[in-house]
Amino acid sequence: ALGGRWYKCSNGHAYFVDNCGMPMEVLKCATCGIKIGGTDHKPLPGQTDLEGKQATQQNSGGGPTGIKDKSEPNYCLKDAKDSKSPFETVRGLTPTCNRTLRA
Repeated sequence: ALGGRWYKCSNGHAYFVDNCGMPMEVLKCATCGIKIGGTDHKPLPGQTDLEGKQATQQNSGGGPTGIKDKSEPNYCLKDAKDSKSPFETVRGLTPTCNRTLRA
């Protein structure tokens, strides 16, 4: 099953594990630098999935996360013609880049 899964490092910073959602490598947290992830589908000690369970081989991964998507419908797929303003920006993109990507 594919879909990925969100976890928190032991300092509470979120990170994403792609594909099956079970860690296969150890990396560093982009925020605090501690080790995150795991090997052989086994999370490192202290990792917590964002559903609030302590991450273990038995209860993590294996499918999409159960966290509800709260973004507005079609958020990422909105056409430029549907924009309220030609000067609208998203996530730090300039208005020109934003409209070009959505054209």
